Amino acid sequence: MSGIKVLRVADRTASPWKNGGGTTYQIAAFPPESGLADFQWRVSTAEVATPGTFSSFPGIDRILMVIDGALEVTIDDSPGVRLASSSAGLSFTGYQRVWGSPIGGTATDLNVMTRRGRYTAKMAPLDAQNGMLLIFADTTVVLVAQTETSWSFGNNTGTLAPRDAIMIEVQESGCSAFAFSGCLYRIELNRC
Repeated sequence: MSGIKVLRVADRTASPWKNGGGTTYQIAAFPPESGLADFQWRVSTAEVATPGTFSSFPGIDRILMVIDGALEVTIDDSPGVRLASSSAGLSFTGYQRVWGSPIGGTATDLNVMTRRGRYTAKMAPLDAQNGMLLIFADTTVVLVAQTETSWSFGNNTGTLAPRDAIMIEVQESGCSAFAFSGCLYRIELNRC
């Protein structure tokens, strides 16, 4: 048995970064009413318009992907890494010193945070016409990239606008199939 919830971009509200340096839009979190101090996992987007430090989240593991624009990210004293919408996710811990600089204008990132020892995450882009995604994770969040996307899951079907998301929670072991057409980002979240 699986549960499904459509998460519309129009329903998201802006909130300040933990360090006050920018704006974030929460897509989903667990527990649902948790805040920045007590979430087990959190999926969000952020607009990065000016260079600055990332918020510190000790005890949290993070994965970052750029979904619009480009961003140079420096972790601790390592050389900077350029991220664009075609880049793989960048993993780092919440206690590391991270600096981000947008390249050529505002960048939008997709950020997944998990509390170490409680949850793990994987994130990857998907692009297909008439694609099929097998759902094995405890919770899967699928975010639409730039264009409207049609989907079906069991007896449910619908259309998602750009930046809309869908959350699928698997309540028993096994696998379910999520059919889609378009460019998406898949986030898989599993209990440790």
